[in-house]
Amino acid sequence: MGAWVLGLDVCGCALLAFLLLRRYGDLAKQHRMVLLATLLAWCLCFIIVFTIPLDVSTVSTWGQESPPPHHLYHNSRDTSVPALALHRFLLYLLGHAPLKFSRRVRLPHLGQTLYNQCVIDNQHRVSTADHSNQTDNSSVLPTERVPEVCDKPWSYIPDGILPIFWRVVYWTSQSLTWLLIPFMQSYARSGAFSISGKIKTALIENAIYYGTYLFIFCSLLIYVAVSPQWNLSWYHLRTIGITAANTWGLFLLVLLLGYGLVEIPRSYWLASCHGHLLAKTYFKVAKLMTEKAEAEENLEDVMEDVRGVNEAIKYNHPLRKCIDTILKKCPVEYQERLGRNMDDYEDFDEKRNSCPSKKSLVKLHKQVIYAVQRHNRTQVQWQILLDEAFHLEDVAKNETSPAHQFIHSFPSSQPSGWFSRYVYTPTAEWYWECVLRRWCYRVLAVGLCVMSVAVVWSECTFFSTQPVLSLFAIFIQLAERQYNYLYIQMACFITIIFLCYCVYSTVFRIRVFNYYYLAPHHQTDAYSLQFSGM
Repeated sequence: MGAWVLGLDVCGCALLAFLLLRRYGDLAKQHRMVLLATLLAWCLCFIIVFTIPLDVSTVSTWGQESPPPHHLYHNSRDTSVPALALHRFLLYLLGHAPLKFSRRVRLPHLGQTLYNQCVIDNQHRVSTADHSNQTDNSSVLPTERVPEVCDKPWSYIPDGILPIFWRVVYWTSQSLTWLLIPFMQSYARSGAFSISGKIKTALIENAIYYGTYLFIFCSLLIYVAVSPQWNLSWYHLRTIGITAANTWGLFLLVLLLGYGLVEIPRSYWLASCHGHLLAKTYFKVAKLMTEKAEAEENLEDVMEDVRGVNEAIKYNHPLRKCIDTILKKCPVEYQERLGRNMDDYEDFDEKRNSCPSKKSLVKLHKQVIYAVQRHNRTQVQWQILLDEAFHLEDVAKNETSPAHQFIHSFPSSQPSGWFSRYVYTPTAEWYWECVLRRWCYRVLAVGLCVMSVAVVWSECTFFSTQPVLSLFAIFIQLAERQYNYLYIQMACFITIIFLCYCVYSTVFRIRVFNYYYLAPHHQTDAYSLQFSGM
């Protein structure tokens, strides 16, 4: 049963990642390898959210009376430590992962579960009873020990599966972050006209990128090696490498989580104020209008450059194929305009015309891709933002309506379905938009604020083991005493889904100029998609 649960968990995460990728990416136009790498990276992120509750529900507590088996120790030479570091940070908050590895600590699932521990305890009772009966010389009949009933959890996962599973998740994430995704970023952003040219550009850019890191690392390594107070060994070198690889993820985790814990409750509270929301939308409209004008001006400048090279390179020139590739990336109206201005019957004269080089055409191709993508994105966002502004204006007008029926300034031209005719009627829409929505948002904001305070408190107190002060750890330990696996999983899931929502929503909200921006409605470029997967 547990293997099926884990399989369904992975399939559900893949489906969720696919739906998000379908919303933000363009499945028809973007490169298949870009989509596959992004899908796999997002799927691994969601696997952490939905699989850790299964892992935590199979945690076992070992004390001095029943130490764990020798092969489960996390000592200084255990090679499985890096594979579990990805999810141990979240387990800290739940009281199920140690800060320092020792023999008598609470550990993640490594082959022994609450169910298994119950079975082992029963066997220990039976063996103890048999031994006492054999050594008893009295005539009293042996006392029959009734073993405790061990309830097998519905999500029980056989021993040995989860350690291998977490190793696969960890090392696949490392490979994507440091090898495949950076290569595909350079490949997708390249303006070369052939696959070999794109690969060459990607290799050169990544060689410069990693060469810089390697130079810094080697400089620090030489400094540590020649320092007499440092005793450098292969194990220490391996630990430094693993720590350096995890630094990027941990830094982003702390940064994004800190922002999300404050911004998410705040955003829901402000969303309940229609006046503030309308003023913010007006500001977005003005800002997007400026960006839209800049995108149109940039596209005009790039199309002017394309027109120049299109007139300079005629049909019989060796670089004409490159020009045709650039023209296919241009908007349709510009393609028609450039096609009318071209004279195919004029032969190419190398002495009379000064033609651009292939390197300059590669650069122009890259500029065309960026300009067209930015122009299309601003056009789509402009229409969506206008619809949102009109809707908020309608809400402000209908708040004082005595008829209690929502009236749209611009009714939809599409015919209304059965849901709009029988369920979401104009009266129901008025009560939701003008009365209930704001209160639902405020209640939700208060609940999220309480969760944020509980997370901060638990992060500050998870060092304390006696007494346990972390709220989430207290809730889960209470369920452990009664072997309530479902409650353990639900408590872990709610906690972890809130933490990951704070982190992942920040990833989808932030924008670094035009360098990184996740835009919905299929308007995200390949570079931003892959950067989010890192």
